[in-house]
This record gives sequence, structure tokens and C-alpha cells, in this order.
Amino acid sequence: MDKPHQKTLVFCTAYTHAAAGSFYTWRQRYRTWVDAIRNTSLTYDQILLIDDGSVTLPDWPDLCVLGANDDLKTDAPLVLYHFADHLGRRAISDFPGWVRSFQFAATFAQANQFEKIVHVEADAFLISQRIQQYVNDVQDGWVTFFCPLFQRPESGIQIIAGEAIQTFATFAQRPVESLAGAVIETTLPFTHVETGFIGDRFGEYLEYVPSHADWCMQAVPNGSIPLDAFFWWLPRTPAGEDKPATQPDLLTVTGADFSKHSGLWYTDFFWHFDKLRKPRTFFEIGTNAGHSLRCFSCDAVCVDPHFVLEADVIAARRRTFLYQGTSDEFFSGNDLSRILPDGFEVAFLDGLHHAEVLLRDFISTERHSRPGSVIFMRDCLPLNERMAERERRWDETESEATRDFWTGDVWKVMVALKRYRPDLKIYYLDCGPAGLAVCMNPDRNSTALSEKYDEIVAGFSRLDLPGFGFKELWTLFPMLDSKKLIEDAANMKRIFVDGDLP
Repeated sequence: MDKPHQKTLVFCTAYTHAAAGSFYTWRQRYRTWVDAIRNTSLTYDQILLIDDGSVTLPDWPDLCVLGANDDLKTDAPLVLYHFADHLGRRAISDFPGWVRSFQFAATFAQANQFEKIVHVEADAFLISQRIQQYVNDVQDGWVTFFCPLFQRPESGIQIIAGEAIQTFATFAQRPVESLAGAVIETTLPFTHVETGFIGDRFGEYLEYVPSHADWCMQAVPNGSIPLDAFFWWLPRTPAGEDKPATQPDLLTVTGADFSKHSGLWYTDFFWHFDKLRKPRTFFEIGTNAGHSLRCFSCDAVCVDPHFVLEADVIAARRRTFLYQGTSDEFFSGNDLSRILPDGFEVAFLDGLHHAEVLLRDFISTERHSRPGSVIFMRDCLPLNERMAERERRWDETESEATRDFWTGDVWKVMVALKRYRPDLKIYYLDCGPAGLAVCMNPDRNSTALSEKYDEIVAGFSRLDLPGFGFKELWTLFPMLDSKKLIEDAANMKRIFVDGDLP
């Protein structure tokens, strides 16, 4: 049986200097928030922004602006109430401007006979469908969510409904100064603190919002990634403009200039890829210190003969599986489909740099792919003969720019894929230190490589890089300019999300 509709107000507190270059402007921060609310599945009747005495106000054509001398009763869908004076914040636990604005929501709700109030601060977002439905389903009580960072309730997102509306009205009668120095999160009379959703004040310790988050707080971009990539859960860019997709730039390289080309480091590209694609599952062979693993925020399964993790690779991730052993041992003793029953979305193969091992890794990994899966392979573009040798060795006479890198002979797998798997869509990315291959459209049912494995490995022994040719290897597949690609979110989405391949 459907629950009866309660007349619902959604509000946030607001203030801006409107300083040039700041994210805290009406257009960027607050219009982003308004559009985000409108694009959720929240059930509401009115949106209200309560302004703490900003010098300038927005001139949005769909906005009704009210002040001290105005009748609060209004049916306008979008309202801004403006206090003439600015109270602001005096200390970490003394913010009269916010308290006054928060309490005013009770006055406004009473004047317009609201039965439910949803408070979502302008740097807070209800991301997932399931949390939006949860908010819709709350009929009574003063409800909030649990903030893991500070181990206490989150005051930036609240639902006040039913009998709690009167509790809120009573709380709003308290003098603003009586709350100076109070920890508001433990002062508000919550009836329930929900712990069943994933969310946090991510902006206080991350530069992005993880792809598995149901909600977030302190979602204020620092300029390290484009706004539309930061706000990955929004259907439009914060500026409200759609960018036309263009063809990604393809590089034309030769053996003389590839090593001089300054593409993104492969982990930097992964970081941007994760924010755009928002994969739910990641599989990796060759984790080592965990540098690539840290670029992905989703559930992960990692295989390495000897983990030497240098930092926290868990972060906000829900599930991380670490299997210490070779890839052959992993696939012979474990069923990846039991861990990832729907297959992986993204895989990264960076294990032992021997061609036959990478080929086996690719065959075994592809069997657990799903429609739309992406497989990355590292070090497929050696820059000189020494790097491509079967065994690693040092050459002190070599340039410092390349002497520390070793690719082994895994480049031979690119030749095999070109010959035996024409159904795959493969690109090179000009990512340091020695290229990144990306394979689209893997087929978990294909047996083309496994049936020809012995033949392919025998052919490897007859291949050497000088004989095959550096230029021939580098032009075997189209090469994408990684820097230009991440600057064009429309093309990144077109290729890696929509699968619309050039």
C-alpha cells in the first residue's frame, strides 16, 4: 500500500562572497545543488535556500526571492529567503549564521503547512536511488545518517517528519546564542541515526567522491579534475551545458619521438578513468606496492606473488581481496566468478613481464569479463631493445630517462592479439613509462587464444623487436593522446562508458 503524501520542503542554508574563481558562487555551488535536487527521485513540493546576508543574490528567472517584510506563504517551486545582515561563523563550534538559517526553516515550514522537511546542505548530495527512496519513505521522526569520519551523526543531511515537525518548531525557538559552542551533531534531538548507507565527509580527506557512495558531504571540488567529472552522479555538467563530443586525437608516432612524448603517467590516467567510468568491480594482476589499486575506489580483487603495500589501499572501498601468489596459482585454485559473480568491469594486467604469462593472464581474465568490460595491459611499448629483453638487466650507459624501466617481451602479446583476435577493439594510450594498451569488447566465450596457445607461444620464440620493428609495433593499433582525452569528458564517456568507439 502506498504511503500517503506529506507536503515536503527541501532546503539548504546559503551564503556566498561571489568571489571570482571561487566555487562558492550562486551559479556554481548553489545552482548545481538545485539542479541535483531536481534530478533526484525525491518527492517534494518546494525547494528553499536560506541566505545569511549575502551581498549579491542570484538572478535566476525561476527564483522567488523573499525578505523580512514579505509574506512567507508562497507556492513558488524555488524560493530564496534573504536575511539582510550576515551573522556568519565565529569559531568551529560557533556559527550563528547557520543556526539562524536552520531554525528559520521551521518558521517557513509552519507558514506553508509543510508536513515533512528534508535538509540537504549545498555541499551534500543524495547520490543513489536507494537512499533517495529511503528519504521518501520516512514518515515520522528526526532522522539523519552516520558520519564515519567523525563517528557521530551528520548534521548536513536530515529528515524531519510527522510529530518531529513540532519538535523542530520547539527547537527553533531557542535563542541563537544559546547554541554557541555546542556540538550541533550531538545537540539536535535525532530520533534515529541511519547506518545502512555508504557516505561520509569525503571532501575532508579525498579529492573525489567514491563511485560506490550513497551520499556525500563536503563535496567541494578543488580544481584537480573537471567539474563534470567530479560530479559524476549528475546527469548534466554543473554549468548546465552539454559539451559536443569530438573525435579523440590520435597520435602519429615514430620510434624517434614516442619516448619524448609526455603523456599522462598510467596511474594518473587510471584516476581520471575511475572518476568517469565509476566501475563497481576491479581485478588486478601485479599489485606490488598498490599504486594502481589506489586509483580505483570500487570493490577489488588483487593478485601478486609478494605484496609490498606502501599506503592505505582500502580507503573508502567496501571489499578488497588480496591473493598472494602467482596468477597461475590464483586461477588454478580460485574461482573468480564466486567473488565477482557478474564479472569484472575493469581489469589491469601487470604481472610477470613474460609474453606467455601475459597471454595466459589475458585468456584467464577474459573468461570473467562481462559486456562493456575493459582490460588494461601495461608496458606493451618498450622504448629500446634493452627494455624488451626477456630478462631484466641494467645498463649504466643508458639515459636516466629510461634505464630504470623494463617491459620484458610482453609486447609480443599485442602482435598475437592483432592476428588471432580481430574481434577485439584495442587502443594504445601514450601513458608513461612504456605505454598502456586498452582492450574493449572482450568475449568471455571466445576460445580463439586458448585453442591456439601452443602455436602462439611457439611463434613468440621467433619474434624479436628489432626484426619486427619499433614503428610497426607502435602503429599496430591506434594511439590515443591521454592528456587531451581526459580534458574532454564527453569523449571519455563516449569511449569508456557508452562504448561508442571511433
